[in-house]
Amino acid sequence: HERPFISEEDTTPLEPNMTFTIEPSIFWPGTLGVRVEDIFVCAPGGAYSLNDYSYKLVSV
Repeated sequence: HERPFISEEDTTPLEPNMTFTIEPSIFWPGTLGVRVEDIFVCAPGGAYSLNDYSYKLVSV
């Protein structure tokens, strides 16, 4: 991973065309873990996602 890190500790200013990830995760100790990584690009007025997958929960 590279800066910027989206956290309280990282003070790197976000600039146009920088990319960053948001990585929510859930772990069941001793069993398994799941992490979904979303990649965003900084743009004037906000950010946009590079991911195009669905957020729909799929039961298997």
